[in-house]
Amino acid sequence: MSWNKLTQVQADKFFLRIKLKPLEPYINSGTPRKCECQVCGSIVYPRLGDVKKAKSCVKCQFCGVTLITRTGTFSEGAHIQGLGRPHYGSDVHENMLCLCPNCHALFDRGALYIASDGKTLVSTITGKKTDIFLHERHELDLKAIAHHRLHVAGIREATRKSTS
Repeated sequence: MSWNKLTQVQADKFFLRIKLKPLEPYINSGTPRKCECQVCGSIVYPRLGDVKKAKSCVKCQFCGVTLITRTGTFSEGAHIQGLGRPHYGSDVHENMLCLCPNCHALFDRGALYIASDGKTLVSTITGKKTDIFLHERHELDLKAIAHHRLHVAGIREATRKSTS
């Protein structure tokens, strides 16, 4: 797919299907346009690669559930390090997760966090640990994970004492 080959109608349908509301005309611009995320309300300028990846967001990366509705599947794009105040995270693929509404709410409120390995989900309530469902090419931002762990979940890393 190429940005240049989409008509205005095709572009509008495509963006809305992946939960982005176009805010600017698009036709033959060859570049991404300004959109509003219908999940979190943030203003984004999606890159084609990020949009392609977002199309495959159907299964919760934490619990594995796929919500099926009358109109298709439903999931939410969640930022690991939130956008805007007070977190100032980036709107990039490495800072994004595909979550069901329940896991998204628990993650945003610090009841769930990602361990420092970037692959293990931990509950602050039960201490239970499970693997995150990650595509082999979906690398998560370890700095964003550390920020979420400290500032949202309130988990401080244990410091190791040196024995010298």
